Amino acid sequence: MIGEIPLFVAGSLCINSAFLALWFLVYVCIYIPVVMHFEERDLAKRFGPAYEAYRRKTGAILPRLR
Repeated sequence: MIGEIPLFVAGSLCINSAFLALWFLVYVCIYIPVVMHFEERDLAKRFGPAYEAYRRKTGAILPRLR
């Protein structure tokens, strides 16, 4: 999902629409956290404690550097 952000922004700038680029950025900033919330909840139900352990060790958007 995050990899698509530059694609949408670049596409909107290629058609010379700054408004569309701004709209995509705002839309994605709202859309991604909502989708992440529901996806995390579904994965926790589906995989249980194994997923909870995995989630504690990894970052949600960016990898944790330890």
